[in-house]
This record gives sequence, C-alpha cells and structure tokens, in this order.
Amino acid sequence: CRYWSIGKWRKSAALTGEALLDAAGFWDFLQAGKAEGAVREGSTPIVCLPDGTAFSFSLYENTFNGKPIYELIAADVSEEFRLTGDLEEKRKHAEYINRRLKALNASVRYLIMDRETLELKIRIHDSLGETLLMTKQAISAPQEADMQMLRRLWQTNVRLLNNEARELWQEPYFVNRFHAERLGVRVEIRGTLPEDEALIPVIDSAITVHVTNVLRHAEGDLAVIEVQEQAGQYLLRFTNNGKQPQSEICERGGLANLRRLAVGCGGTMTVRSTPDFELTLSLPKCGKENTNGVLQGSDRR
Repeated sequence: CRYWSIGKWRKSAALTGEALLDAAGFWDFLQAGKAEGAVREGSTPIVCLPDGTAFSFSLYENTFNGKPIYELIAADVSEEFRLTGDLEEKRKHAEYINRRLKALNASVRYLIMDRETLELKIRIHDSLGETLLMTKQAISAPQEADMQMLRRLWQTNVRLLNNEARELWQEPYFVNRFHAERLGVRVEIRGTLPEDEALIPVIDSAITVHVTNVLRHAEGDLAVIEVQEQAGQYLLRFTNNGKQPQSEICERGGLANLRRLAVGCGGTMTVRSTPDFELTLSLPKCGKENTNGVLQGSDRR
C-alpha cells in the first residue's frame, strides 16, 4: 500500500481491531462500509477517524511479469472533508434563510390584507356614524330630511354589516400554519385548537416555536399537534418527525418564553427529550388574562 506510513498502519489497526496482514480483506472491509466512521462505501470508500483525519481509498490493478498486482492507495482528504462539511452546513443555513424569507414575504402579503380590512372597517364605521347623525336630524326636523337618501344609507350599512364575515386568513392560527407550509413544514392538527381569546397568543407562540425547532434542530418536515379536551382544560401535545434530541433539552429562548406565557394564563408546560421529543401544554378552558405580552426574544430552544 503506497502513501500509508507506519503511523497510518496503526490507524488501519484501529479501524479493523487487528494488524493489517490481509490487504484483500481490509479492502473488502472498507468497501462494505464496516469501518467505524465510514462516510462512503463502494469502489472509493472514505473513512473519518476519531482524531478528525479522513482518508479516501482507491484500488488499482497493474501487471508485473504478466501477473496482476494490486495497489491500494490511501489519500489524506482531511482538509477536503472538513471543507465539504462546512459547505454542507452553509448550504443548510442558506436553505433555512431562504425559507424564512419566503415566509416573511407571505407575512407582508397578509399584513397588507389586514390593513385593507381595517380601512374597510373604518369606512363602515364612518358611514354608520354619518347615517346615525342624519337619522337624528331627520327625527328632529322630518320636514327637512331626505327620507329616500336616508333609507338608501341604512340599506347600504346593513348590507355591509351582514357581509362582514371572517375571512379564512383571519381565522386563528391560519397565518402561522401558512408560514409553516411555506417553510416546508406540514402542520397536522389532530382535534380542534381552542379559540379562547386568552389562549390564542399562547398556542400561536407554541406553533411558532415548535415549527422553528422542527426545522432548526430536528431537520424534519412534519409537526403534529394533538388536542384533547378534559375537565376544565385543554391538553395539547406537540411532536414531530426528523432527528430526535441527542441530550436533555435546555429551555431557553423560545421554550423559556413559551413556558412564561403558559404559566401567565394559568396553564402548565412539560418538555420530554427521550425517547422522542414531546412538548405538552395544559391550558385552562377559561384562562386568566395574559399580562405577559407576546413571545419575545429568540425562537431557539
């Protein structure tokens, strides 16, 4: 084996657990991806050793005096391997930023729609106020009032008020769920999310924190929310697919603020790290007024 010094022969022993006496067996071992730290198997296997060094192996066949001889070459690709890892991390981060930008664009669209709805409500309010004032004047001096115009104004205002149904995008939690889909995370609701005024900010924040953690930590694409109604309370369980936590979760940023919001409305929160991640909120059906405001700070765990 060329380019494989005495020190590296010791590394081969670390891979197989024994001295390198059988080159053919060593090559089969590498091709099968059985080495600890194997990154790639097949005809050009790559192995990353515990000390951070990485080697790429290649087997070449030559002839000598008409007989085949084999050359096993191990090339140190530690720097290339490190740069590839850095590039992959940057690619994932760029993809995450791109998803956030798409979600931000969606937020802008909904803010515009919300502003247009507010302007419409202001016009309805002004028109109704004008109609009430004209009605008062008509009652005081009916001989001077234009009753036909007054009737048309009332008909218009009643029609506007009757048609003021809530749009789909104005439903609670719709915007957050739409943002999640734009980020590539499907939010699956099992049950019915509460619409108590005091609980909506808490659950909205929980959805935001959960979707962010699914993307950032679990690298998943599914967030599941199970809702159960119990005596006097709602029980919400948040789970997901993707990678599971490797250690106990430290509550900070988003999770810490979510706990503050849950406690602020009279509820409780528990977080389970093993064997799978699970966030559970227990919220009262008539939660007390939340005086702690909306979620602040980082959206990280």
